[in-house]
Amino acid sequence: MKIIISRDFNVPAENVWSVLEDFGNMGWLNMADISIQVIGEGIGMVRRVSLNGQYIDERLESMDKQAKLLTYSIEECELFPFKNYLAQMTVEKITELECKMTWMSNFEEGDMAKDEAESMMTFNYNTMLDSLAAHVEN
Repeated sequence: MKIIISRDFNVPAENVWSVLEDFGNMGWLNMADISIQVIGEGIGMVRRVSLNGQYIDERLESMDKQAKLLTYSIEECELFPFKNYLAQMTVEKITELECKMTWMSNFEEGDMAKDEAESMMTFNYNTMLDSLAAHVEN
């Protein structure tokens, strides 16, 4: 399954990228019951995102600072049954004061219905993009 969500931001591309490239820091995410543990550093580092007692281990696979592109995989997850999850986040300059972020993922939905998996991930990405927008545009 492939999910692609894009969002325009009314800030320079560097403002959005500076948040994303700090892979271990998710302080911008407006969620009360979330905690982050960082294991390692640089490419290969893992951020363990704990939410309501369950966790997701996200591994930084690559980062191209010049192209403002990063990829990460999910190594382990207690929140949903997806397999072979790989995501890419890119930030593109539109104008000096505007940019577009695209979040794309490919995964196998496991034992979850395809429409349910698509709906859940679309909701999750949009919720996180709302938090990111609130963080960088204020």
